Amino acid sequence: MKQLILKSIIFLVLLTGMLSFMDDLFIQKKHGPVALVNSFFEAGNNEIDILCMGNSHMNRGIDPIMLEAQTGLRTEMLVGGGLEIAHIYYNLRKALETQQPKIVIIETYPLSMRNSINNKANNNIAQTIFGYKTMMKYGAFTYRGMAVGKRGGDIFDRFSIFPFHEDWTEPEKFYRYLESRKQYTSGKEFQQIQRKSPFIPQAQVDVFKTKQFDGEDISLIAQEERYLKKILELSAERNFQIIFLTVPVYEAYYMQVKDGVDRLKTQLTQLAEGYKNVRFFDYNEALGGVDISYLINERTIGKSQHLNYKGILNTTNAMASYITDNYEFDKNLERSSRNSPESFFYSGDFPSEISVDGAILSINNRAAHGEASSDTINLKKGVKKVMIKGWMASPKSSDTISMRRLVLYKDDGFTFISEGEVLPWKNPKIAAAFGNNKQANGYTFNLDRRLLEPGMYQIFHLIETAEGKFGIQKMSATLRID
Repeated sequence: MKQLILKSIIFLVLLTGMLSFMDDLFIQKKHGPVALVNSFFEAGNNEIDILCMGNSHMNRGIDPIMLEAQTGLRTEMLVGGGLEIAHIYYNLRKALETQQPKIVIIETYPLSMRNSINNKANNNIAQTIFGYKTMMKYGAFTYRGMAVGKRGGDIFDRFSIFPFHEDWTEPEKFYRYLESRKQYTSGKEFQQIQRKSPFIPQAQVDVFKTKQFDGEDISLIAQEERYLKKILELSAERNFQIIFLTVPVYEAYYMQVKDGVDRLKTQLTQLAEGYKNVRFFDYNEALGGVDISYLINERTIGKSQHLNYKGILNTTNAMASYITDNYEFDKNLERSSRNSPESFFYSGDFPSEISVDGAILSINNRAAHGEASSDTINLKKGVKKVMIKGWMASPKSSDTISMRRLVLYKDDGFTFISEGEVLPWKNPKIAAAFGNNKQANGYTFNLDRRLLEPGMYQIFHLIETAEGKFGIQKMSATLRID
């Protein structure tokens, strides 16, 4: 009997070790929630300068690639839908095993959630899993985070091989997935998820106009204070800055709960008293909330509202300005080396060996080239699409172009860099004006006008080669959005 027990223990230890060692292989990186954090695990040791933490309001609040481009500081997310401050604490502990960030940004919505996830009535954090393990790598802090609250999940939640069993039970499909991992970049996948943001429909807007909210229950409970103190102590011990960020919400909701939001901010301020490394960036207070053009279509209408990509870019731009205005770092600090069109654009260091030829023919069917052209095309309210037609190419035949993009740069720094909106377009007008060899380089660009802030935009052509090099061309035509 003793031998059977001993063998059983040895078997379980070996099985657990094997599942733990192979855990990362079975994390489906292109699975939506996983891509939100996996870019963090792809970073090298002590490579991350800014770490963004929170729940879905953070991953719908900041574009880490854009924030990194504007600040020059390597930025990553470690977030998950429905997470509480306790999980943020354990995620932070996990992060500090391999990273020494300069700034940790913590969004405050996990402290004001009022639903089945956070049971304030019992003065307790009552957590449901929400796929928490499927977004995190194996480790003690991961499972301590899972154990917070009344539901810690079962054994099948603790190893990625089980939640993603459908991905590996088909050998051919699993092999293709393992091969695709070699070329996969989680950070870019995460950004693509952010971009897929359906706008809030009018039916939901009408409900919001009549729905009543109150902020009476927005306050810290003892359990939250305990984990917040642990985070503050970690910041002092590991010498990093903390920014508590309030991500914008719908203005009609914000004005009804503002008293509760202000009370929470006061409690946080009192809790952080004596910590000179802690700041508060209440972007809701600066804006008074946001209008419907910044929100996505939610499954349910309530206190949880999320930003669409325009809202994400707006908040990211504000956060970047806040960081550059309030923090000074070593001038010898190297800029992030991540190769992205955003980092290239904001670096201002445009390499001369990659040049770009091209022209804009029209914007919303108004000529932007030739004798009848206008230098500035004005799109009045009511116009639903931004439509740009033109051509762009590298004059070097040896350059293999992998992606063509448009950059719309607004005078206050709001920047939209296209991803899949630039499509091939062949038209005899290109050949007539620029030569037959240019016709194959034509493009058409279509964008929902709601994704752009009102204002004046400069337009740039941006090309990327197969080798990951970039080239840029500033166009003479400008765009004004009313």
